Amino acid sequence: MMLVGGYLTASAQIPSVVVITSDGDEYEYRLASVEEILFETNQGSSSMTLVGKDGFQVGGIQTLLFATIQDVPTSIDESGEAKVYAYPNPVVNTLNVLGVSDTEPLFVYDLSGKCLMTERGNKVEVSNLTKGTYILKVNNQCIKFIKK
Repeated sequence: MMLVGGYLTASAQIPSVVVITSDGDEYEYRLASVEEILFETNQGSSSMTLVGKDGFQVGGIQTLLFATIQDVPTSIDESGEAKVYAYPNPVVNTLNVLGVSDTEPLFVYDLSGKCLMTERGNKVEVSNLTKGTYILKVNNQCIKFIKK
């Protein structure tokens, strides 16, 4: 695809499931790739297992979250507005943000929609967040990022 004076902006809405294991590891799968979710109870303890259409299995699930995730760009904005970028993704300590002014507010949300922090500038310190998937909102743009 060739861009002349435009920016990729719109993106596909992908129904997804986010799996958090009892070890705290987090995985994201497209809902269309899930064959079944098994719930088992054995001697007073229960467990969940996610089984994919291609045979993959994820056990030891502590939490399942269903979400609509922004994915691949599907259109071009010819308005000339600058796009905001965040890196590195996944991030350990500091998320760098390009395309914002020093006074621009940056909001970090968890997947339930709760605003966890507000910062200004082009860096967001995320070392205090637990491992997981979060949303960075700048102006009207949302960027999904993973905290490792």
